Amino acid sequence: MSLEGRELILGVTGSIAAYKAVYLLRELGRLGASVTVCLSEHAREFVGPLTFRTLSGRPVLSNLFDPQSADAVEHVALAERCHAMVVAPATANLLAKAAHGIADDFLTTLLLAARAPVLMVPAMDGGMWEHPAVAANVATLRGRGVTVLEPDTGALASGQSGKGRFPEVADIVEALRRVLAPIRDLAGDRLLVTAGPTREPIDPVRYISNRSSGKMGYGLAVAALRRGAQVTLISGPTALTPPPGAVFVPVQTAEEMREAVLHHLDRATIVIKAAAVADYRVLQVSTVKIKGKRDLTLELTPNPDILAEIAARRTTTFVVGFAAETHDVAASARAKLESKGIDLLVANDVSQAGIGFDAEDNEVLLLDRWGGTRALPRMPKAAVADAILSHVLGLRAGAATRKTPASRPMATTDPRAMLADALGALGETLRHHRDLGFTELPLTGNYLLDAAEALRAQAKALQGCRKCKLCEGRSTVVFGSGNPRAEFVVIGEGPGADEDAQGLPFVGRAGQLLTKMLEARKVELSRDEVYICNAVMCRPPGNRNPEADELAACAPFLAAQLAVLQPKVVLALGSVATQSLLGTREPIGKLRGRVHPYGAAVLIPTFHPAFLLRNPGEEYKRMAWEDLQLARREYDRRRTR
Repeated sequence: MSLEGRELILGVTGSIAAYKAVYLLRELGRLGASVTVCLSEHAREFVGPLTFRTLSGRPVLSNLFDPQSADAVEHVALAERCHAMVVAPATANLLAKAAHGIADDFLTTLLLAARAPVLMVPAMDGGMWEHPAVAANVATLRGRGVTVLEPDTGALASGQSGKGRFPEVADIVEALRRVLAPIRDLAGDRLLVTAGPTREPIDPVRYISNRSSGKMGYGLAVAALRRGAQVTLISGPTALTPPPGAVFVPVQTAEEMREAVLHHLDRATIVIKAAAVADYRVLQVSTVKIKGKRDLTLELTPNPDILAEIAARRTTTFVVGFAAETHDVAASARAKLESKGIDLLVANDVSQAGIGFDAEDNEVLLLDRWGGTRALPRMPKAAVADAILSHVLGLRAGAATRKTPASRPMATTDPRAMLADALGALGETLRHHRDLGFTELPLTGNYLLDAAEALRAQAKALQGCRKCKLCEGRSTVVFGSGNPRAEFVVIGEGPGADEDAQGLPFVGRAGQLLTKMLEARKVELSRDEVYICNAVMCRPPGNRNPEADELAACAPFLAAQLAVLQPKVVLALGSVATQSLLGTREPIGKLRGRVHPYGAAVLIPTFHPAFLLRNPGEEYKRMAWEDLQLARREYDRRRTR
């Protein structure tokens, strides 16, 4: 995620590590962020305000009651407009004040007024971090949603060695990127990612390996961490730094990687095997260096097929493999997908210059076991990683309603075996709905629900939802309405006051405009033909935009709706809905006017009707009209009912 254009507050407290905040400020500025620095009284004893003012280009805040400062009365407005607040270093004293709501200076007052995410970067002397009082304060802050980094271990200013060092600037920036991530749709998932090459020794000096840099696997680990997952990264030898927050397991050989993967497999909900494991190893490794310039024959033996073993052992784990091909990419990849028995295969043509091995970009083909294919254009590996993760979530959400192209025939007519198969299938379905957040399912009567019944069951199960803070002020959960068999789905951002009162989406002024937009000439869709819902299902207070954690809490429920509907076209209304669905921070102005792949459907973004009501200019109306016509053309081309 880019920090370009982000408005940040950097709080600095009285620690010997305060000088390192200068390096952090410089890096944040280099990445395009606008930073306002707020110093505590004790921080000024370590680094003067002039240093921070020079690097930030802004006045430094320190005295809340300075009558000469026009900035001193701005603390509330400043806290409200910032995208994030970072306190680095955060002393034990600051952690205690923040945990107990004490606001006795500019920095602690800002912390109470802040509505943006807060990142604390502790630094303190030996033994203090483990003190029960500090641990309790940290637990309190984390319980409120504050991100508190773990300090590093090493030499401390007092001469002691222990846990309390200020983390590296790169680790702080990465943590900030995660805090600012637009979606956390992998919260609760445990990803196991393999990366890099393996090295199969020939003798103590030489080995067999390949050109893998590990960048794709590391990119997937970073993207998953930003989206809220717990990540275990098992990596062969690379020149890359493991992402902070991941459990890092370094290995050398294929057999070491197999052992590590099987050790961590049981806890994983998603496995992504991006490592380029050597196909063969030397049967007899020489214990001494092989000398002499002469013909040499090495006897090779196949390495274990880790991917196939993962697929054979897994139960509900979603398994992703990679294939580096040089010709007949699609055919070779499809054959590998079927032979390994995995859910998704990511294939790329490594014969092309500038993509694949040891490159910054990649261009891949995604093939799934349900027969789907999606080509991703050339893009940076970080963007490819996010696209792969979004595709995995889409496939997993719809897995319960899909069938593989060639279903396994019934192997027996033994009633006991048939019952065992049926119970196994029921277990898979129940686990799938559990993963989507459902605590109960209606099992009375005919369980083979049609689309309308399935949506009603979902809506009923959601009425008691308490997964995010939006539940505190709602009147009801606004689930969705329209044709349960619709192949054209409209997704907005969140319900407003009218919707909250009536329990239906888009019934206020914005809803009236949406109806006119859908019924307009050359679009000609009635609300009875489409299905309409929102990215969040409870009203945000004051009709504000939904926040990242709220979007993440509702994402599984929206995915379950779409799994029942199986739309061909999704019309996304507004920046928040579009960015959440596509996993991007690109503004709506750049995303609209184009067709975006979205699982088995396509997604067309346009302006939210509420935005058009606030901005009645002809230019916006023209662009929205173009988007709706594009959506209608795609609908006519793809519809099956």
